[in-house]
Amino acid sequence: MQKYLQSSLSLCIALSFSAASTLALATPSMDIDADHDGLIDISTLEQLDWVRNNPNGTSLIDHDGNVLTTGCPETGCFGYELVNDIDFDTNGDGVLNNQDWVFDYEGNGSQQGWKPIPLLSSTFEGNGYSIDNIFISRPDENGVGLITLLTNGEANKSIAVQNLTLSLSSFGISGGSRVGGVAGTVSVLEDGEVMLADVKVEGSIEGQYDVGGLIGRVSNEYADEQRALGLVELRLHRNAYRGSIKAIEYVGGLVGGMRDKGGLSGYGVDFTKNAVSVSIDAVENIGGLLGYSRTYLAQDMIFTNNYGDVNISAIDVAGGLYGYIENIGGGRWEVKKDTVVGVIQGHDTIGGLIAHGHSQLGTEALFEDVKVDAFVFALSIAGGLAANLSAYETGNIVVRDSYAQGNVGAEAIAGGLIGRLSNEGYWGTNVLVDGSFAAARVSGDLMIGGLIGLIPDAGSNEPEPSVTIRNSFSMGSVVGSDQGFESAGGLIGKFESPLYFPSEGIVENSYSVSKMELGELPTYSTVGSFAGEIPASVINRDRNYVAADVNSISSVGSASGASSSLISSALLSEMACPELPNNTSCSSETLFKGWNRFIWNFGDSTQLPGLKIRGKIFRPDLVTGELSVEY
Repeated sequence: MQKYLQSSLSLCIALSFSAASTLALATPSMDIDADHDGLIDISTLEQLDWVRNNPNGTSLIDHDGNVLTTGCPETGCFGYELVNDIDFDTNGDGVLNNQDWVFDYEGNGSQQGWKPIPLLSSTFEGNGYSIDNIFISRPDENGVGLITLLTNGEANKSIAVQNLTLSLSSFGISGGSRVGGVAGTVSVLEDGEVMLADVKVEGSIEGQYDVGGLIGRVSNEYADEQRALGLVELRLHRNAYRGSIKAIEYVGGLVGGMRDKGGLSGYGVDFTKNAVSVSIDAVENIGGLLGYSRTYLAQDMIFTNNYGDVNISAIDVAGGLYGYIENIGGGRWEVKKDTVVGVIQGHDTIGGLIAHGHSQLGTEALFEDVKVDAFVFALSIAGGLAANLSAYETGNIVVRDSYAQGNVGAEAIAGGLIGRLSNEGYWGTNVLVDGSFAAARVSGDLMIGGLIGLIPDAGSNEPEPSVTIRNSFSMGSVVGSDQGFESAGGLIGKFESPLYFPSEGIVENSYSVSKMELGELPTYSTVGSFAGEIPASVINRDRNYVAADVNSISSVGSASGASSSLISSALLSEMACPELPNNTSCSSETLFKGWNRFIWNFGDSTQLPGLKIRGKIFRPDLVTGELSVEY
């Protein structure tokens, strides 16, 4: 509920805000906490400016050093709260210029706008109010935002910035490195927590490195205290950013980078129900939500129910929500129920949801119930959901109940769901794609797959780790370049044969109805309506299918150690005919042997098998050729 100063407070601070004005002084009798909730009332831009004099929020201190505590409860005050909207257009003429004192904060003609509050180590409650027409132009300064450093300040302390709207002026915010709408840097100290909840930022932001719509960088390098020794929590719940960001590296719609030298340790992360509508123009490590995160010995990293409507232009490593995430020796790393729409394009490693995800030393990465509808293009690697996912040294990756649709293209490796899916570890390292699909036009010059472009050999002299693809399908088209390509497949472009040991991988209970549009085939190409190249040991003829009347090519282009008849081939009408698995009446062969009817819905005799995902059924429509969704 919005809070107002009690009518008994008749004190009126008459201010004339101009470049030459002298700010009013606080009076000792001034009640600074009208509702006695421990949060100091901020009603004017002048009082907001005074926050810099006491980051702990225990008293209100004006620029002459007057200390006010009247109104604080016996236990003392512990933070600040807005009690009305505040506007940087101080004279109210609708124009932000040098007639507004904050436009030239230093009063020296530099016209750099607001000077960021250097440190805030206490709660800031917005009460649903807004700070409007924010202007900061400090391109040569680092740590730029409403606040330079936001931190809990000491061990075992929790703070929050919440229920606040920051509306930037047409000039926006510009800074050097560590630039964010709320804070340039966030630091969480031992056994503490920092939360941003229901914070909305709108406007344009520019910087160089570590630039985000809300937070530039999460790091302990810039805190007065030593880096976190215990377990700490960073929570971002129901926040939103709408605007444009221009920067160089570590750039995100909410958070630019989460990193320290060598990696950020001890952090637990929870991003829930955040939303961005963002245009980003940057060079490297870019995400619509989070640009870069490298953590080790971390707690759980949970990303749930986040949404992005994005237009991202990059050079290297860009994803619709996440750019680069690497988690080593930590807890769970989960991305659940996220949704992305828009355009993501660049040169190297471009993904609809995430560009590069890496799991190592016991960390499990889970992507579940993720939805992407986007145009994704790269010169090297592109994937509708992910460009590159890799597991190493007992790390695990699971993609489950997820899908990507739209258009995916790359001049090298392209996959409708995943561009490159890599298990680079040793025994005990596992990668799984389960209950997922791609409905996309996938084009490329090297390795192209309707679902996955490339599954490379682990290159290990240990027993081969596992890569499993099951209960999945692909639809749409796979388009080869006129310039030639190496491998193309309706489901998988290339599944490399291991060098040292038989593969532990398996592909089962999956099908492809992707149309292969390949033009004139180079003599060196391996092409199949199911897979361009795949080890015979990983596929089961009785459990995988292609439609014989969709493509007139073999199901597998090259299968080491076996012929190309490894995949069951049937007419579309035959594949649609069964209404239950293990059907013996629709074809001379048993159809969908061993398939699970609790995972697949077989519909009526005119419908292809549909995947059941979270109460919906997804299947290719034989009449329209489009994706059908049934509820």
